[in-house]
Amino acid sequence: MNNAQKAIYRKLKTVKERAAYLSQFEIETRVDIVDLDFVHRAYIGDIALPITGTDEAEVLAEAATWIKEKMNPPVDGAERVQTTPLQTIAS
Repeated sequence: MNNAQKAIYRKLKTVKERAAYLSQFEIETRVDIVDLDFVHRAYIGDIALPITGTDEAEVLAEAATWIKEKMNPPVDGAERVQTTPLQTIAS
């Protein structure tokens, strides 16, 4: 993320807007140390995300999920439930 992109991010007001903006960038991982243990940490450019773990693929998936959840937060603290469309039953 370059300085112009960071300036755009800083102007965004809501978590939903910021998450939507971040979703357009590639997520990568870097090795970090947490509690003196090596972990993979998710990054967008040089910005560290609060997602860490021991498996790189899991960290990437969790970071993507975290951003998606921030883009579509639950309403009134309710837990978000994945639903599928109802199928039309032909008679």
